[in-house]
Amino acid sequence: MPTRKFLGIILLLVAAGLAIFLIFRRQEKIPEIALQETREYHSAELGFKLSYPATWVVEAAGMGNGTIIFTNPANYQEEVVVIVVDKSVEQELLTQAGNADVASTTLASYSATELIPKEGSEIQGHIVYAVIGEKLFLLTGTSDEFNAVVASFQLLE
Repeated sequence: MPTRKFLGIILLLVAAGLAIFLIFRRQEKIPEIALQETREYHSAELGFKLSYPATWVVEAAGMGNGTIIFTNPANYQEEVVVIVVDKSVEQELLTQAGNADVASTTLASYSATELIPKEGSEIQGHIVYAVIGEKLFLLTGTSDEFNAVVASFQLLE
């Protein structure tokens, strides 16, 4: 009988621990972009879609066919830029990045590169790019929402 009582106490403690875990797990902070209303940008021509904060504006840049700029109109220093170019640009990109640290990451489930500027570097903000097929998809930005926008990036079939 003492063994059954002991097992009952153990089961009760495990159940209580699990209940406490589930209660506190639900109280974890949700990433900020998940709390905001978002819009989806979709470009069949460039072959991608992504989500961005609904209060931002979108514009196609005149500097090339494959440049889209997402900007916070309340603070024009907050932006995310998507550039889609030929993959041959990668070497030039790395040369311009100079002394930035290089880290592996993913973009739309593909292997990607993150360039992390060092102090005194010519590049500023976040930079993530991936070579997929014949295209180089480059996302750069100075916004706190950058990681959430990158995480939402998807290629179109």
